[in-house]
Amino acid sequence: MKTFTKYLTLTALLTTSILASSDNYVLLNDMKLIKEESKIVEKMATNVKEQDKKEFSNILNGLIDGDDTLNIRGTKISAIRVKLIEIKELWNNKRETLDSSSLIKIENKVKEAIRLYAQSYDKYIQKQKLATIVTQHMNQNKPNMQVLALYEKF
Repeated sequence: MKTFTKYLTLTALLTTSILASSDNYVLLNDMKLIKEESKIVEKMATNVKEQDKKEFSNILNGLIDGDDTLNIRGTKISAIRVKLIEIKELWNNKRETLDSSSLIKIENKVKEAIRLYAQSYDKYIQKQKLATIVTQHMNQNKPNMQVLALYEKF
């Protein structure tokens, strides 16, 4: 029972610290806005409005370079940045003559960017888990086999 209690306590501590640190992910708002881009493209598939074009452009530029009014920092992660620039080039070439095929291409690129953001976030969470486990382990006087087992999983 004592071992179970330790394990339960460790799990609670890990979960709490990871959830708290996930709010500190610097691209969290960027992730929300790239999903908003996908919604805008879907909306334009039925009715292209200038306001939607302007909003898409503003968010896209902010995702690349940052925008204080949108509370986004822009990304330095090369894979994401390259994908966003691809979207921007495609958008700039097709913006005036948007048709269903160009919107599908843009939407697919946006979905790829969403996937890249999600991968980056997953890596961030893994790093947080590992850091928490290592910290817990380092703060103990003697090694805890459960902590070591969790550490080895990562």
